[in-house]
Amino acid sequence: MFRRVERPIYGILKVTSVQTGEQRMELLDFEELKRYYHAMGLDSSVIPDFKDRLAVDALRQRKSDYADVLEVSLDLAERFLGLLPQDPMLVAVSDGEGHVLGFGGNPAMIGSLHEFNIVEGVRYGEEAAISSITLCLERNEPVQVIGAEHYHLPLQQMACYTAPLPDPEGSGRIYATISIMTVADNAHPQLLALLGTMADSIERELLLRKQNTQQQILTQALLETSHFGVVLTDEHGTILTLNDSVSRMLSLADKREGLDARSLPVIGGCFRQLLDEGANHIVGLELSDKRFSVPKHFILDIVPIVDGDGRMIRTAGTLRETTETKRAEEQLRHNEKLVFAGQLAVGIAHEIRNPLTAIKGMLQFTSSQLDPAHYSLLMSEIERINLITDDFLVLGRPKTRQLAIRECSGLLEETLQMFEFQCRLENISIKREYISSGLLLCECDQMKQVFLNVLRNASEAMPRGGEISITLEAADGRQTISISDTGAGIDAEELKRAGEPFHTTKPGGNGLGLMIVKRIMAAHEGSFAIDSMAGKGTVVTLELPLAGSGR
Repeated sequence: MFRRVERPIYGILKVTSVQTGEQRMELLDFEELKRYYHAMGLDSSVIPDFKDRLAVDALRQRKSDYADVLEVSLDLAERFLGLLPQDPMLVAVSDGEGHVLGFGGNPAMIGSLHEFNIVEGVRYGEEAAISSITLCLERNEPVQVIGAEHYHLPLQQMACYTAPLPDPEGSGRIYATISIMTVADNAHPQLLALLGTMADSIERELLLRKQNTQQQILTQALLETSHFGVVLTDEHGTILTLNDSVSRMLSLADKREGLDARSLPVIGGCFRQLLDEGANHIVGLELSDKRFSVPKHFILDIVPIVDGDGRMIRTAGTLRETTETKRAEEQLRHNEKLVFAGQLAVGIAHEIRNPLTAIKGMLQFTSSQLDPAHYSLLMSEIERINLITDDFLVLGRPKTRQLAIRECSGLLEETLQMFEFQCRLENISIKREYISSGLLLCECDQMKQVFLNVLRNASEAMPRGGEISITLEAADGRQTISISDTGAGIDAEELKRAGEPFHTTKPGGNGLGLMIVKRIMAAHEGSFAIDSMAGKGTVVTLELPLAGSGR
């Protein structure tokens, strides 16, 4: 047995079981609803008085919030009503609270509603009595109110149909409603079914728009990132879009939308593997771009995008530049080699110095029995070996430098005095061109070691003889020393590794000579460069700041 509560709610009566307390909702008939609103004192002979309505600014904001719903609903309604041009019909869209946000359809019908005080911004509440909008919001299902079922007499000439639009966020509440109004004579039971179908279409379109918006935001975020290059293609490999980062990384002169991804430099072959050769995906592939003097390094990912049937409909490629990472890794390896070289050099220097001391002592003891020129040469070479061992010790531990101001050509000539005798034996001539020579603030023995190491490399590059050219020029606060040879030269790959510890192309070499040169030049705030080509000889350029140049 159930008892009724006193007040019906928008055509729905809440019923409670006396025995179990169970509640359920039952629809009242329209006559009972009319008696209820009559008892409330609502005058059925006049037009409803909508007191609750949105202010102008609030209405503008609410319409902005519901812009997609209004656009999709009214567009679909206009197309539907266009099929029935002779029938007086209109469509109205309201929010989930019953505020009317927009109308579409027959202008005369819209004008009639305005005469009834039903305009944008009004809210269908209890003063509207029996209406399809209020009943739909309460029941959460399509509702029709036709002719005499209306409470207010002026509205009994109308047939009204309303269907709910669920919240696209999935909360289960009603987000909006769409309504059709026509004259009662045109009422038809299929109109409610048709409106329900329209509501389903609107719901799907809104969901699709939401997904597209999210996809667009994601795509835009990917395309606008400066850290990743992004390439999107269709199933045939035609580029749909690529971002500026790809153009920058691959040095593309123009945009490539509409072209074949297989034609892209460096990464085109990888798209070919995926599109033509059946590769499932490409992940973490390391690539190098060697088109320029300084290679670039990348990591490439390409994945297919498939539809529900597993067919590829797009490909998405992402490119990350790792040039700086590679450079840092190489620098770390280089530093590790330097540490090891320093430790090794210290050990070598100590092992050499002990027997060298004995050799020097024996030569001095027997000097009277030797040709003076030979004795002088031997002692000079022993001193040079001592200097080399000193520099080996520098690799392992720094020593205090004793700086002095010396004229560059004088230092060079002192070095050449030790070096030219050996050059004559090897059929190597030395050509000097001292355009200008300035004063250097330097550690003299270390600077001589630099000159000697470079000259020795030049002579060793010409085992059958040749010419070494030396040019000096001082300008703009810098002293330039250029030493060139007519040897076999160095190919590009070997040139990149020149100066690495323990890397050498000479039999019996240790790769420490140029490393010592680079280290001494750096300590003197100078620079060191090699220009060479296989079969064309080599030019080594040393630059040092002149004394008093403000270094």
